[in-house]
Parts: sequence; structure tokens; C-alpha cells
Amino acid sequence: MPAQIFATGDGYLTLFITHDTFWSKFCKAAGKIEWTTDPAYATMAARSANRDTVLEGVSNMMLTRTTARWLALLQPLGIVIAGVRSLEDAMQCEHTLARDMVVEIATPEGILRLMGNPIKGDSGGSSMSAPPLLGEHNCTESTPAATAT
Repeated sequence: MPAQIFATGDGYLTLFITHDTFWSKFCKAAGKIEWTTDPAYATMAARSANRDTVLEGVSNMMLTRTTARWLALLQPLGIVIAGVRSLEDAMQCEHTLARDMVVEIATPEGILRLMGNPIKGDSGGSSMSAPPLLGEHNCTESTPAATAT
């Protein structure tokens, strides 16, 4: 504990600290060395018992730096931390683009951006076509009612 998503000075990150060794590294890097000896923060059991206080303290501290700064500071220490991307950032990510996970399909209404098929075979991705127009596949013929004999 803590193990959740936190707001930063410019976005969000996920932080996962469940061992006292990593808590100590985190506190030293963040400039909160006093948390390593504070009875409410010093051990995993204490942090769990004082969850609201700990989360408030960590949340306030996370706002003091950008996501990139926290990543640069904490990742080299082995602390589990990762930035959280916005939807648009994720859609433009190198991996997303390399795997053709965003496809554009022409429709009568214009270009439609969709998520591509994550399952790729030897022949590449599956082909995708525009969705049907409203009512395009409705049955227009009436079916004669069955007659009882």
C-alpha cells in the first residue's frame, strides 16, 4: 500500500508499493524520509491501518511533480510505476500504430475510426468494412402467416 492510480502535476500514474523495502526507497526519493519512521506510515500493516491518511499524503505529494518526473525518479529504484495515457495518447502510441489497432473505414457519413482486430495471423489483420446503415438489413417483405389445417 499504496497501490492505485494517482493524479500528478500533469496527468496520472499507477503506483504499486506493497513491501516496506520499496516504501523506504519511495520515501527517500520523494523527500519524505520522515515517513519511514512515522508510526502511521513505517510498515505495511501501519499503512493499511491508516489507509486514508497515507493515501491523502501520497496523493498530495504526487501532484508536486509531472508524471515523467515521477517515472524518471522511481523506475530506476525498481518501484512499480507507470504512466496512464489518455485515450488519444493510447491511440497514437507506437505499439498501437505498429499493430494496426486503429483502423479508418469510409462510410457514407465520412471516416469512422475503430479499434482494429487484436488477433493477427500470417496474412496480417482481418479486413473490416463499414457497419450497416440504420435499417439496411431490416426485413421488408412480409411473411405469410402459417395456416392451420
